[in-house]
Amino acid sequence: MKTTYHSLHAAPVVAQLKKDRGPGLGRGPCSKNVLQSPKSLKILQLNINGNATNASRVKLDQVLELAHSHGVQIIALQETKLSNSTSLKIKGYSILRTDRQRGNGGGLIYLIRDVGYESISISGRITGNSSLKIQGIRVTWRGKPLNILNMYHPPDATGLPNNLANLLIGSTICIGDLNAKHTVWGCSSDNKRGCDLLNLIDDKGFLFLNDVTPTHSSFSYNTREALDVSFVSPDNSPSCNWSVLDNIGSDHLPVLIEFNKRQSVAYSYKNDGILGVRIGNYLILSLSKKLKRNLLQAM
Repeated sequence: MKTTYHSLHAAPVVAQLKKDRGPGLGRGPCSKNVLQSPKSLKILQLNINGNATNASRVKLDQVLELAHSHGVQIIALQETKLSNSTSLKIKGYSILRTDRQRGNGGGLIYLIRDVGYESISISGRITGNSSLKIQGIRVTWRGKPLNILNMYHPPDATGLPNNLANLLIGSTICIGDLNAKHTVWGCSSDNKRGCDLLNLIDDKGFLFLNDVTPTHSSFSYNTREALDVSFVSPDNSPSCNWSVLDNIGSDHLPVLIEFNKRQSVAYSYKNDGILGVRIGNYLILSLSKKLKRNLLQAM
């Protein structure tokens, strides 16, 4: 049987914005005047909730225009819902895809420009039998490797895999939609996956960048939740700015993360049972359950 391939292309207006681009020095294309050491690294994360229909292509065009206006180098999308038979070409971008294998949901994609990168191979032992999908890239930031992990977990009954902790090492940022709910990062209630994620962040000493702003709206249930999470290793947290952008037609809102060379906050952080959560420009510290238990036993 002959396989039919569908091709999706970016809007002409986006291609026009890229007409003055020159050949890149790294893996992906770059602007003629791009600096080898940019003042900031910008990441745009979004659960685009579909990218294979005409309406979805309009959303993709809006994402590209948004990335251009904010000077974003890395776009990380979840729930692309692309299959292997769908091709995607976007002028000026390198594309890394992890397509859905079955069903109607899922799929991850990186759109990368103006920055050198290498792909990170994620072992199947990390995700195990869970429904979690992960793709990773590594870039150089402030002269050191920075791991960027794009994640999606559907709202099913499976939990987070235990081996996920093996990916939470220094110089790492994790972004995506895990359908994990907890009031710590802005949800109206907690679910088991959210509690498991909070305990994992606690154990590994990572920090949430979320500022409790909702990132998802359900028109069916009339709810607003913070389903799109971003958490980072403590060595990179002081240089990060996190903000939610305007709606572009998805039920999720785009999130902009900016790594600045100048660190606005300087502090030392040790994984000693204290959980750090960033709320805007403030760092909120709370005791872990284990440390609380130890303190109560000592009283």
